[in-house]
Amino acid sequence: MLKLTIKIALELVLLCSLVFNVFVSGSNDTTLALCALAIFLVLISLVEKARAPKSRTADDVMFTIIGISLLVIGGFYLAGVKTGFQMNYNSIFRDYIEPMNWIKVFLIVLLTEVIRKRIVPRDEKTKKFNFLQYILMIAIFLMVDITICTKVYNLANFNQIYKFVALVVVQSISKNIFLNYLVKTNGLTTCLTYRFLMDLYVYLFPVVPKVNVFIEGVVLLVTPYITYVAIEHSTKRKNPNEERELKKKENKFVSAIFTILFAVLVMLVSREFKYAMIAVGSGSMTGTVNKGDAVIYKAYDKKNDELRTGDILVFKKDSTIIVHRIIKKYVVYGEEVYQTKGDANTKADNWIVKEEDVIGVVNARIPLIAWPSVKLNEWF
Repeated sequence: MLKLTIKIALELVLLCSLVFNVFVSGSNDTTLALCALAIFLVLISLVEKARAPKSRTADDVMFTIIGISLLVIGGFYLAGVKTGFQMNYNSIFRDYIEPMNWIKVFLIVLLTEVIRKRIVPRDEKTKKFNFLQYILMIAIFLMVDITICTKVYNLANFNQIYKFVALVVVQSISKNIFLNYLVKTNGLTTCLTYRFLMDLYVYLFPVVPKVNVFIEGVVLLVTPYITYVAIEHSTKRKNPNEERELKKKENKFVSAIFTILFAVLVMLVSREFKYAMIAVGSGSMTGTVNKGDAVIYKAYDKKNDELRTGDILVFKKDSTIIVHRIIKKYVVYGEEVYQTKGDANTKADNWIVKEEDVIGVVNARIPLIAWPSVKLNEWF
């Protein structure tokens, strides 16, 4: 019990030092983080001895990790053929960052995984304390990920917070839960392989694809789970029990339905496909589309689509996206333009909408689903 208490106390001290580095001082100093991790590793090594992982088929697990990681990264770069590429300021082949900085990042990742191997709880006798240790571990590793984050986010801006949560916080938690499982069952090498392929590849390429932030966040969120399922499937023996096999088939069916629905939601919210979804944050269309609703719209194709009076448009006005109805059509200097109005407004809009401003035409409404997003946006 004394050993467990010391272990938890050391983890709390490490967590506090990392939180101070990230949120109090605001420096995100990789040198400080590296020193804190190194000192913690030395101290924890005096308390906790390294233990061998559970036996697994190492080759199959490594093959699964490498295969899925390459598919994900390759998918991002393949998507870049359509969405485009941008220069990677983290590349070790350019002068955007000093060599010592990315060397420190690589060392931090190495130390993190060595520490993970030491502190992942395995003792069933202290099972009631394992949950506390897991929470501390996830918090520590999240702070490490924020420290070595390759981008800077302005947390006073809602869109920046959204990107920070999607690309850093959520995917860090998902990844570290998976790595905690992986280090117990397969050891340090598999964890380092996953980290190198999924986290550190951004330092090795001169260009990176421009990927929709929502799609990227979702992919990084589900990749650890998909890898976990693939590892379990490849290492688990077949069970001849028919009842269990039937239950597995039912679970697979439910999983397939959930996956399809989830994929459709991702496609709609990302707004990168023919049909998309957007939240309504005002009451100008109340009665038809209420504040807090979401609308599904079809992307406007100037060559093939004809806009009619009565259509509800999704269009841009300056930097704002508006959902209003067409009430009149005009031809100005040979170009068709549209007068719009919110159904709940008493007057028509004091602007005209050009075809180049039109994003899409509303096809359906989902009541109240966007309230959390609308409220958060108003708060910020």
